[in-house]
Amino acid sequence: MKNGLRVGMLALALAGVYYYYAADIPRSLLSDEVGADGLPRIYAVALGLLGLLSIGQWFVTRARATEAGTETETTALLQHARAVGLLVLGAAYLLLIGSLGYFLTIALLIAAVARYSGAAFDLRLLWISAGGGIVFWLVFVQLFGMPLPTGALWHWISG
Repeated sequence: MKNGLRVGMLALALAGVYYYYAADIPRSLLSDEVGADGLPRIYAVALGLLGLLSIGQWFVTRARATEAGTETETTALLQHARAVGLLVLGAAYLLLIGSLGYFLTIALLIAAVARYSGAAFDLRLLWISAGGGIVFWLVFVQLFGMPLPTGALWHWISG
């Protein structure tokens, strides 16, 4: 059960180091308002928040297990296996973004994470995934002005 706490603390430490090095990315006179260090800093903050959530979840799980007297290593192992599954989905996202582009890859990631979490594969899931892809694209490309990968597949189809 201590692994959840360790993972959360490790995530916080990595977030701090990542943020520190992201701050060293030089700003160009040609950069937009977000800058080259903007997205790495957002990722660092997100990782830090996930670390805090992991630590918080550890405390809640620990308190419930102590109350019920049912804390087992099998439960902890299953939680870590689920976390590894999410890590695999994130790695697949990184591998596919260059080929499929941001919009399609983020929509697939939303669908895959929802499906992995137990959501039914139906028309509603497809609409939510497509809507999420559109919202994320609008936020990053239109609102923040960040150019995101369109993907080799799109260039091949349109080209």
